[in-house]
Amino acid sequence: MDFPFTVSSGDPEQFTFNVEHVRGDVRFAIVLTWVSDGETGTTRLDDGGNGDRSMSRPDDLPQYRQVDLLGAD
Repeated sequence: MDFPFTVSSGDPEQFTFNVEHVRGDVRFAIVLTWVSDGETGTTRLDDGGNGDRSMSRPDDLPQYRQVDLLGAD
């Protein structure tokens, strides 16, 4: 998709943002700059001022799994 991207009220668009390959604890916001009928504005997508958050699993985090020692299904 190329930006700037144009939409109309009769042809709205929905965007999905995928955050991948995060290392550590990351907070972020998405800032959209827009123009509508000659007026400009900015909309900040930040979970109500908290910022969005994505975390990776630490490499040394123990992992557990359930094992059936009796062999039952």
